[in-house]
Amino acid sequence: MSGPNITGGNIKEVLAKTETKMYTEFKVTFPGTGEYGLNVFARTSGETRLYPVFSYLIDHRTKEPDQDRKMTANVVYIVGTQVNIVYPSTKAEYVLYNFDRCFYRSDPGDSVDSSLTVTHSGMGLNFLLNVLENESYRLDVYEECFPESGSVQLKAVHRLVPLEYDKYDEAAVVEKQKKARELEAARRNCDISEFNRDAIRARLKMTLVINVLSFTEGVLDTCRYYDYTDDDLVPRVEHQALILNKKRELGIRIRQAVTTGLVLPLERILDSIEDNDIEQEMGFLLAVARNILFRKMTEKIRKMDQRTVAEVKSYSAPPRAAQEVMKASLLLMGHKTSEIEEWSSIRSLIGDTQKMKQRLKDVDIEALDYRTVKKAARLMASLTHNEVRHTSDSQNLIKLKKTRKPSLMDSSEENSSNSLKTESTDSKSKTQ
Repeated sequence: MSGPNITGGNIKEVLAKTETKMYTEFKVTFPGTGEYGLNVFARTSGETRLYPVFSYLIDHRTKEPDQDRKMTANVVYIVGTQVNIVYPSTKAEYVLYNFDRCFYRSDPGDSVDSSLTVTHSGMGLNFLLNVLENESYRLDVYEECFPESGSVQLKAVHRLVPLEYDKYDEAAVVEKQKKARELEAARRNCDISEFNRDAIRARLKMTLVINVLSFTEGVLDTCRYYDYTDDDLVPRVEHQALILNKKRELGIRIRQAVTTGLVLPLERILDSIEDNDIEQEMGFLLAVARNILFRKMTEKIRKMDQRTVAEVKSYSAPPRAAQEVMKASLLLMGHKTSEIEEWSSIRSLIGDTQKMKQRLKDVDIEALDYRTVKKAARLMASLTHNEVRHTSDSQNLIKLKKTRKPSLMDSSEENSSNSLKTESTDSKSKTQ
């Protein structure tokens, strides 16, 4: 167990542990304001074998771990950034670290908030910390690797980095870490390149277990930095990164659609997910997104009234806008694409205007096939601005803003005072 990172105190002085058959309870005494990192490791008694790690940020106000900010144990809260330590780790899955203030004053009880965070990059690990003038600090770093057994073993490498205000030499620290890696490789009787390969393969395996985007991208950065490609695990991790990125973007687009009404970006990300054949991996988010699109589609089609349907039906050569909207309507009502190729077929399918309106109202959103809705949406999205404009209130097909190319997938259309209308008065001369 490492942490919490508390300035001026020792973990044994501030942490109490209560064990039961079901769980282990940690009680922390907070010496000051701020957030503290608590890293928890599983270990068999009497051994140094460590098992998968979790870390929590604990707020001094709530006294509870922030479950939404649960992470792998490589991040601690940061307040300031005055020193940036590049720690070129190549063989560790996780880094255990403890950041303490070394007291040289007569009164070690003086409270000071010092914070540390760790980020992963292609170069290794970046430690960002805040130090105060005339004070010295100590950063202890431990590395872990994952052997073939899948367990976690703490490496016998203890690195002590002394830090003093305005006396930090990054080049010297990097050189020390390089020598430490070489010594460890010599201890294992292997060259440094083999040492790095073993470490990267271990990282790739653990990435597939952790399934966290930041960690996955960090490991891929490491592979690129060391030009590591000869491994069957790399494509699997790259595929995992694709899935995690699409999940993140899908969540963003869903929130955007709900809060702003903008649905076109949601349609685009769904197309991308389908193109990459990862629909199953999206889980419930995909169902939520599709439900939003279904509802927006049917809401707009249902806005047609009897006079609208009757007027559109009267055309012998209708404007393209009117024909495409009717095609979309009939698709949603269950007709096949082959049945709506010709306008004469569409007119016969429209039938009685009252029945047409009722059929639109009776469309079951939940029963709609997503590909059908998608076809209807593309029909509407293909309409240009010149093809739709004002003519009369009786031609109120779909409410839509005209500030850009219209899309059926844009729910902001519902609040517009404008209406999607059939084309120019020249088209009216073609009516029967």
